[in-house]
Amino acid sequence: MKGLGWAGVLLIICGYGFADTAGERPESGRVRAEISGLGADEYEKREAAQARLREWADAFPRYVMVELAEAYREAEDLEVEYRLESLLRELAAEQIFYRPYGFLGVNFQPQMLRDQRQVIEIIGMVNGEAADRAGLRIGDRLLEVGGVPIKEMEGSNGFVDHVSSLLPGEEVNLLVERGDTQFRVDLVLGVRLPPGTEHADYIREQETRVREWIAGLKNRPDDAERPEGHFRLEPSN
Repeated sequence: MKGLGWAGVLLIICGYGFADTAGERPESGRVRAEISGLGADEYEKREAAQARLREWADAFPRYVMVELAEAYREAEDLEVEYRLESLLRELAAEQIFYRPYGFLGVNFQPQMLRDQRQVIEIIGMVNGEAADRAGLRIGDRLLEVGGVPIKEMEGSNGFVDHVSSLLPGEEVNLLVERGDTQFRVDLVLGVRLPPGTEHADYIREQETRVREWIAGLKNRPDDAERPEGHFRLEPSN
């Protein structure tokens, strides 16, 4: 988030992982009512309110983050502030900062078979990575990844883009062809970090950025073009 500073509320809405899912989005008043419930006298009511907000945030991350961030900036009750910070920390990590790529651990080449089927042929394996752990072999052909046929992955980088859009640790079902036999296998994706980056260093860097982002939300904007109550979310560089 270089160049913006932390003097304003930082919520610039962008497209990375922010498409709201289908379903009935709660009205702002309902979200605010649950936020108020975070400060209820009864522990069970506070827990229920936090669980409901987390559920809505899973379905409508962009919309709910704006509501939570605005409420967090205005919060005076320490219990409400603590619980909002917990929710925002999780969402910021999931939606803004910690977005490494899913990794199968294969070298491959696209192929068009004689029957006009488009497949991904595995021509190399990375020892110890997801595909190797799942028992795939050189020469196996991938027909589907996560229920999406290879032929539906658009563009020359469609396969790479599709796998990269999935998160490390996510379980993915593959349809594989080996010789004349087709079978399905579930595997847990590994992580592909930017070149030259150690995993522990990357995690520490992202955790620092989340903390700075949370701290920045408490500062009131002094930019006339971004009046109070206007939130922006900038993608990480």
